[in-house]
Amino acid sequence: MKKIKLLGLILGSTMILTACGGGNKEASTSTSASGDKAQTEEVKKEKKWQSQEKKDEMTDKVSKVMTLECDEPASDNNTLSSIAIEDGKNVTLIFDKGFVLRPLILDTHKISDSGKSLIKVRFDNGEPQEFKLDINKSQGSKVYSMLNPQKFIDACKTAKEIKIQYATHSKGDIVFKYTTSEPLPQQ
Repeated sequence: MKKIKLLGLILGSTMILTACGGGNKEASTSTSASGDKAQTEEVKKEKKWQSQEKKDEMTDKVSKVMTLECDEPASDNNTLSSIAIEDGKNVTLIFDKGFVLRPLILDTHKISDSGKSLIKVRFDNGEPQEFKLDINKSQGSKVYSMLNPQKFIDACKTAKEIKIQYATHSKGDIVFKYTTSEPLPQQ
């Protein structure tokens, strides 16, 4: 008799949990996760280069700055990044946290080129290309200027996906991905 009562208690508890949604926890979590992923994909499809004007108070010169933010933070240290193109001729890569890049060493000549850092960039599905950043003129390891930026800007005018690989001191190689629904507007 005790076994039947115990079995009835277990069966009754299971039915109550199921009726209250306790047995459907996994299904609701997976629905929520797929919904979040769909929302993230929708945001990526709508993301575009943002335009703003910046005025130099000393010279009254107004610059047009186009920016594109990375899709998600780097998983290693939760760092966000953005690309900024000023007046269609200067490119800076901006990080929300300090991001110390490793200097480039030219092995073929055994000469240290310590004022520059080499990055690899892939536009859409093309071959990776190399670009140099000036790490001596960085602003507290948060802003890096690109040397000879015109090739980069020209590629941004047709690309909807940009991947940039940085060589860092402490985290090794880190890749940021930037997607946009429209390439960089022609100026």
